[in-house]
Amino acid sequence: MLVKGRTKIGGFCIILSTLTLLSACTDEKMTLQEKGRSETPAVNTAAPAANNAKTYKATLSDKLIVDATIDAPDVKEASVLPVEEAIFDSRKLCDTFLGSKDVKQEKNNSPDTSYVLGNKKLIIGQGQYFRFETSLGIYADNVVDDGQDSEASKNTDKFKLNELDFMPKQKAVEKAEDILKALNITPHMPPKVYALDYETLQQEQEMLLKDEGFKSFVDVGKIKLKDKWAKEDECYYMIFKMDFHGIPCDTTHYIIQSNGIIVDGGRIIIIYSKNGIELFNVNGTLYHQKDSKVNASKLISIEQALDSLKEKYASVILKDELKVTGISLIYEPVLINCTINPKTGELSNKQMELVPAWIFNAEQNYSKTGKSYMKYSTVRINAITGKEIQ
Repeated sequence: MLVKGRTKIGGFCIILSTLTLLSACTDEKMTLQEKGRSETPAVNTAAPAANNAKTYKATLSDKLIVDATIDAPDVKEASVLPVEEAIFDSRKLCDTFLGSKDVKQEKNNSPDTSYVLGNKKLIIGQGQYFRFETSLGIYADNVVDDGQDSEASKNTDKFKLNELDFMPKQKAVEKAEDILKALNITPHMPPKVYALDYETLQQEQEMLLKDEGFKSFVDVGKIKLKDKWAKEDECYYMIFKMDFHGIPCDTTHYIIQSNGIIVDGGRIIIIYSKNGIELFNVNGTLYHQKDSKVNASKLISIEQALDSLKEKYASVILKDELKVTGISLIYEPVLINCTINPKTGELSNKQMELVPAWIFNAEQNYSKTGKSYMKYSTVRINAITGKEIQ
């Protein structure tokens, strides 16, 4: 079954095997002690970097500091966009990825529909989610992890080459971009691109096999690996974000604190070799703008958004220093209304908006029983109202 917002089995089993080191990692929740608002710590604010700089440093309070890389388009105004989940036509997908009358529909007990041509497979789940894969694409995807689901499993930084011999990197990106546009998906450029050389693929695969949890999935056939990586297997691993009027859409998800509903962002993973597309995976949810007639609003500055962040933590005691390491401007999916099935919890009749938001990624070191741990958190601030999205 094709799962929305699929988490890699490889990353999952690594998390299982290192759970004692990662038990404190969360998306939104931090271990904090509440305190009264009668006193607010004095703020010693360092001079921030210039607005056009790629980094930003400031001290917001005794335990709340900013030492961040900025990833934000030069946009001063943006609109709140009414959107719906993108629907993809099965015939269009088959023509794009398989392009042959000899395509066979695979019979199985899954609610998803699979189309097969040789070693190529296109899996379509209810029109909204799909995945195209070849054998090589599966092998590479099971070895490579960019840390989206867990920083602990990230290994993309091990691939040091900028380009591969079979094709310049920019040419591969253009080929992938053509596929996206053929499916009416507007990518936010440029994508993140990693050149997967066969020697590093082999080294990372051997490293993963040393993990008992990962190896157990390989042994039972849930994870498939290549016996031996060769030069001809080299490929580019590309991560594309969706673009809306020059602003990328969130690639992650968050949980609405009031009701526990998960709101998905979305991204696309493309693996490209000398033979073309080896993997096209929709991870999460892709959105389509419903109304082109929307009014733009002025966006608050990073400084104003940081004031909101500071206010958020004004009523809590931070035992350990909380450091903001990343700042970005994105479109955040927001659920306006929906119908919830009381028996299954399934959502229907969803009304969604994309809201421009300042995103603050933070980390916090802490000690427990003599060991050091790391917590990760993300705070989303509406870039029009200054209110937290939660």
